[in-house]
Amino acid sequence: MPLRHLLTRLFDASFGDGPDARGICYQLDGHLHVSAPAFDSSLATIPAPAFAYDLSQSRSDFINRPQDRWWKATGKHPQIYVCTQSCRARCTFCSTYLIHGRLVSRPVALIAQDLDFIIDEHGHDSLQFFDDDLLQHDELDALMELLQRRRIAWSCNARAEFMTPERARQMFGAGCKKVFLGVESFDQRSLDYYRKGTTVEMNRQAIHALDDAGIAVVCGYIIGAPHDTLDSILADIDRMLELPIFFLSGSILTPDIGSVEFLRARKTIPALRLLGDGGSDFNLKPRPELFGAGPPYGLPTVCTSLSKAELNELYELAECSFFLRESTAERVTRLSPPDQLELIAEWFQWNTARAEKLAQTARLDIVRERAAAVLSGQPHRPASQVPAVSPLPAAFELGA
Repeated sequence: MPLRHLLTRLFDASFGDGPDARGICYQLDGHLHVSAPAFDSSLATIPAPAFAYDLSQSRSDFINRPQDRWWKATGKHPQIYVCTQSCRARCTFCSTYLIHGRLVSRPVALIAQDLDFIIDEHGHDSLQFFDDDLLQHDELDALMELLQRRRIAWSCNARAEFMTPERARQMFGAGCKKVFLGVESFDQRSLDYYRKGTTVEMNRQAIHALDDAGIAVVCGYIIGAPHDTLDSILADIDRMLELPIFFLSGSILTPDIGSVEFLRARKTIPALRLLGDGGSDFNLKPRPELFGAGPPYGLPTVCTSLSKAELNELYELAECSFFLRESTAERVTRLSPPDQLELIAEWFQWNTARAEKLAQTARLDIVRERAAAVLSGQPHRPASQVPAVSPLPAAFELGA
């Protein structure tokens, strides 16, 4: 293992040599030494960690925004847990599979021991599975049976193409309360560009399967692909608003280092060489003075027809249009623990302020118009959709 090599041979002349040096990169006498990749598979064999930490957090993040982690809450004393490594998907915006290599699953027998420790020794009442896709576990059915026996609430990440009504009902019966579904888009061009291996219909069916089973759907959603236009993004937002989603986790496409997207962008965005010292792939860092502080922080966007500022307006419009509607408020109230409602109210208040700012200052006329419509309770939406009413339902008024 690289760590053992570092600890035993760091100051030895043989440092960097041998099979146990795989995965180590270092600079010596002005020369950069890069060894072959090393993939750790110890998740399948190592004992349980100590879990001697908690998940207590500030009520706001570093930009004084209300924390959005209320959507992850499934209990009062949660614990993060990972039982698979890597991801079977090959999405262009992600480098997980490059970092971790082949899939590794922790045996259910060891997971059972971990849960004994987490629940019985530490008193945790819920789990947050941080696996890229929990459904890829080699012993998924046995894992569901274990979770059902332990009667613990949990949330996880999953891919849409493997979600069926039967699987969703099984997960709900095993204690699943929320699923982050990597949907990303409801435009087939974008799904194909991201190499998702999914269709728009798969995404819709997965969302409905989870919602019908009683599981809250957190929707991973990306805008800003190179082919995106103002009209295509607005149409995709409208398609998203038709679906029974609990929380929208939006982002703007960026060429993250190590991903296919980064390799694509290097051919079309010469300024990428300015990210870090001389454009080194091993020392890339955000440059807000060049690319702005808006999301994605200090990084360029790849959309050819919309600027980063315009994409940020559309990103905020998507979130405000989603959160400031009665159907979202009803679903959030029904599926959230009561002790989270005050924090949720702050989140809704913050989104109201965002919509007000968009309505007054957005550069794009259509964004100003739609933001104003959201605030008036009559957002632009297809007639087939349930009309929104109050931008801040009474249930979420602070002090109510």
